Amino acid sequence: MTLTIDDSLVAKLRGEVALELSQQVRALAGNDGASSQRGEEELLARRILNQRLDRLATDAVATGDRVFSDAEEQELTRAVLDRLFQMGRLQPLLDDDSIQNITANGCDRVFIEYADGRKEVGPAIAATDDELIEQIREIGRRWGLSEREFNPGRPQLNLQLPDGSRLFAVAWVCDRPALAIRRHRFLKVTLDDMVGLGALDRGIASFLRAAVRARRQIIVCGATGAGKTTMLRALASDPANPNYLDTLGWVLCRKGEPSAAAPLLRAAVALTEGVVPEIDAHIDECESAAVPARSTFHVEH
Repeated sequence: MTLTIDDSLVAKLRGEVALELSQQVRALAGNDGASSQRGEEELLARRILNQRLDRLATDAVATGDRVFSDAEEQELTRAVLDRLFQMGRLQPLLDDDSIQNITANGCDRVFIEYADGRKEVGPAIAATDDELIEQIREIGRRWGLSEREFNPGRPQLNLQLPDGSRLFAVAWVCDRPALAIRRHRFLKVTLDDMVGLGALDRGIASFLRAAVRARRQIIVCGATGAGKTTMLRALASDPANPNYLDTLGWVLCRKGEPSAAAPLLRAAVALTEGVVPEIDAHIDECESAAVPARSTFHVEH
């Protein structure tokens, strides 16, 4: 159960912990010259926060005020750490696996769509619209491939979150800042998985698999939330599809993992008829990255 906590207290604690954390991190870096890791900073922040909570409890006892329960302290700790290291008030929503889409028109007009089709009004995700804009900026700095600007000159932000969700935000060109997060529940899915989910029958799955292997053009269309991305992932993830194996092997090779790429490229060659220039080019590239000699890849077509 989520408890109601005082957001002003969360903001106050967040500011205090952030200030002391930055001071301690700078001091540690000055002592040994090494930068701290994210996990180390989170542990340090938790320790600082626990000290603050102990002080609040001591002051409450001294003045005769009510002391926070263990559950309230845990909820307060989570809220502060979410604002320091996660996505603030959005984080509890992202932690809920039953939520599929989150839409906000301003800080306090939030709408949630669940995987079972339910649509409900959600809690506020910031105290003010200005705070929401600052939160979106922080998300862009923290999780963009490079620091993403979000300002009147660049009023849109579009990026992928660590869990695979897509975030889009816009401000200044509309009445209030708006944000949408679309969550893909099935990041790794095959056509057989789609059959198991009841989305396809085996006949349609076999037809689609054959169409992909024959390199036919397939148009996937539908309304928002209909499952277009999931279907595309299923079409692309056929383990007996040489294009899939070749692409995966090529990605691993480019990531500096040629030994992992080798068996995938060999399998891609074995599944093709005739010479496929793209696969041969990828094999040549991986050879230059110290993959075993070309003879290990050669398969008679």
